[in-house]
Amino acid sequence: MKLKTILWDGSVATCYDVPSLVIGTHGQGDITCPYSRLLAAFGQPAEGDGYKTQVEWIISTPDGIATLYDWKRGDCYHGKGNGTPPEQVEDWHIGGYNERVIEWIRKAIGQ
Repeated sequence: MKLKTILWDGSVATCYDVPSLVIGTHGQGDITCPYSRLLAAFGQPAEGDGYKTQVEWIISTPDGIATLYDWKRGDCYHGKGNGTPPEQVEDWHIGGYNERVIEWIRKAIGQ
């Protein structure tokens, strides 16, 4: 999974594979944003856990690691044909080690 990095100016860069950085992160807040805007800002998401998330991004911010994911929205949670495809999700969860990561996500997507 590629780590996305939000720089001080709000721009986003792609770095390296680091899935272990998310261990211990937890929900910090939510945002409303179309999938297309997240795709434009952060590129293709990684697959989620296959149980409660379909897709997720791992993002490094100046205030630590953030995760951006579709918590309990998809077929993997609601059963085949009953979930919302990622492209139609507009309510996203933000995880991290502290809530300051929320502002970096907002900055990177222009909110």
